[in-house]
Amino acid sequence: MLTIKKKIWILLAAVLLLGVLYGTGAFHFRHCVRRAANAVAVTALRIEYRLAGKDEPLFVPVLMYHSVNETPLGEPVLSVRPREFAAQMQAIADGGFTPITFDELADAENFKKPVLITFDDGYRDNFTEAYPILKKHGFRATVFMISGDIGAPNFLDGDDILAMGDLISFQSHTVRHCRLTGLSRDDAALEMRQSKETIEALTGKPVIALSYPEGRFNSAVLRLAPKYYDYAVTTKCGYWHSGKDRYSISRLAVGRGMKLERFKKILDQT
Repeated sequence: MLTIKKKIWILLAAVLLLGVLYGTGAFHFRHCVRRAANAVAVTALRIEYRLAGKDEPLFVPVLMYHSVNETPLGEPVLSVRPREFAAQMQAIADGGFTPITFDELADAENFKKPVLITFDDGYRDNFTEAYPILKKHGFRATVFMISGDIGAPNFLDGDDILAMGDLISFQSHTVRHCRLTGLSRDDAALEMRQSKETIEALTGKPVIALSYPEGRFNSAVLRLAPKYYDYAVTTKCGYWHSGKDRYSISRLAVGRGMKLERFKKILDQT
């Protein structure tokens, strides 16, 4: 009889073979494997809860975007086209999902099929391209802003941020987007605290969530983050669920050229 572990490896091997057969790009290939593993993990956790006689945890997909632009900004594969983003938001609407922000995550069970839409860095196309699409659906979203880049070329300025305030929650991506794991404790604390203070002063709203630059964190960063934030997100692939640690939240990267059916499967796996 096959053990659960052997079944997982067989599934992963099948995904690897499909990636080779269909010529999946490196980014999508890597994330296809990770998502397959996460789908198995979600099922296994649900079974574990059932066997223990506990209510199943609530799974919440946390989507990770960067730029929304015909011309890629930053890492090209993480810059989705506006038409792709529009189709993905329509899929969220058609699927009956409810986009929420981090100030609502503690009460996620009160929302129908909650999902978090997040953007890293704070590119200006988040306002010119993504925001009108979000506005069309009345979707809330989160922008993790590099506070030191506010007003810089290709980044959001203060007026943009204030104009988006009806739907968009602005949270921290530090001041300079430095790897926190490579800084001293004092410098890492300064990056966290100063970014939080700058964004709060601009928006007049609490900044309670942090996106680790490049997704990098270690035990020292995990000890420091709760001094300033209630949540912190990573670039690890996976789903957040109730009862899971709030300072190493996994996300689902949405890459350029992702097929719409694959995007829908990401949501459905929850």
